[in-house]
Amino acid sequence: MNAQAKRDLLQSLQLDRTPEPRKPGLTRVLAIVAVCALAGSIAAQFTPFPLIAAERDGAIAQSGPVSEPIPVSSIVSTQPQNLMLANSSGIELQASGYITARQAATVSARTTAVVQAVLVEEGDFVLKDTVLARLDDRLQQAQYELAVSRKDSAEAHLVATRAEVDRAQRRLQRVRSLAAAQLASVAEQDDAATELQALLARRDSAKAQVETTQRQIQVHKVALQDYVIRAPFDGVVTQRSAQAGEIVSPMSAGGGFTRTGIATLVNMASLE
Repeated sequence: MNAQAKRDLLQSLQLDRTPEPRKPGLTRVLAIVAVCALAGSIAAQFTPFPLIAAERDGAIAQSGPVSEPIPVSSIVSTQPQNLMLANSSGIELQASGYITARQAATVSARTTAVVQAVLVEEGDFVLKDTVLARLDDRLQQAQYELAVSRKDSAEAHLVATRAEVDRAQRRLQRVRSLAAAQLASVAEQDDAATELQALLARRDSAKAQVETTQRQIQVHKVALQDYVIRAPFDGVVTQRSAQAGEIVSPMSAGGGFTRTGIATLVNMASLE
């Protein structure tokens, strides 16, 4: 018997779904046993995958004698969805990845100072410009107050210099009037003019000093803002790095004992 005849013989297997109320006789029991033996022989010799053969809903498989096993690929069933083979599954693609944020930052101080207080905890959601921590700014505050005092002193010196300039201008006018009436010498007129020029120079210097002290005050104001650590954007605090009493610095120093960051902030709207 060739292979094609064997396939045709196995394909002739049919499932009879006609219900039979009476119990199966001896002939039918022997037929069932023969079919089960044939299926087990085929599964054991021609495929590594388990072949499911069962009687469903009272159906009885009928077959004639088969001398040689037939490959599993040639079996045809009236209900192929019930024939489950391991090698008939589709290809699955598995991949792994991670979520990262495009906007994340470790907020640090721009100056070296002692942490006075940390006002956030891990997991807190903060808005932009929210105060995260405060540093000890007593020294910077003293320098700011000193700059304000210097500005006040320069302004007072400018007021005094302006008064002297006004006096020198009136004196020069009197000397010129006397010189026109030949009641004052040319030397006295030159001295009055020279004194006025010196006072005008002192007045300009006092003005420049006032402007300098004003700029110094602005510098100290900006420096004071560096002692208040604020959130650069809206986000969630994922890590609190510093504690009150620690020294923080924009650069690592002291053998790694100096903190370089206050907290890590992540913008959850930028996750990808």
